[in-house]
Amino acid sequence: MKKIIISLTTLIAPLAVVAPAFAVNSNVSALNNVAISPIPASAGTTIQPCASGAFSILCTANLTSAVGSFITIAFVLALLIALAYLIWGGIRWILSRGEKEGV
Repeated sequence: MKKIIISLTTLIAPLAVVAPAFAVNSNVSALNNVAISPIPASAGTTIQPCASGAFSILCTANLTSAVGSFITIAFVLALLIALAYLIWGGIRWILSRGEKEGV
């Protein structure tokens, strides 16, 4: 019984910590409110701070959403691995017919 309680606590406790993180509004971030405008150089020439071509994605990429997506994917993978580990332990316990040496 103690192992079951520890297993359930291990699986449920991270959800209590993760749930408030998803309630944060990502539009409040200071990075989303930065306006990029041309910088005047000299004699009427302007320099564009954003690259063109293959690197233009760097000006439109949102770092906060990328990090948030990475963290979400990491938690989902961790949850799936923990669930698979729990199921595998249950299968091993059933196949050992309750003998502790068989697990």
